[in-house]
Amino acid sequence: MPYLRDYIMSAAIFSFFSFVWYGWAQADIVSVKGHVLLGICGGIAVMLSVFGGYLSYRNYQILSSASMRLPLLNGI
Repeated sequence: MPYLRDYIMSAAIFSFFSFVWYGWAQADIVSVKGHVLLGICGGIAVMLSVFGGYLSYRNYQILSSASMRLPLLNGI
């Protein structure tokens, strides 16, 4: 994996988005079973988001695709 930090940060961001989505999905659910299932999925998503954020913070010094200095016009 050439840019491990980018993958970790993407996982953290998408996990946070899924946590928010599971929260919104609970608004129209009537059954208790649906709330429990979405609550469990939301809990897993927030744990993945926090863990991914922690790993991204710990691996901040690793090379990222945003840290590469490439010429904008390829030498033109």
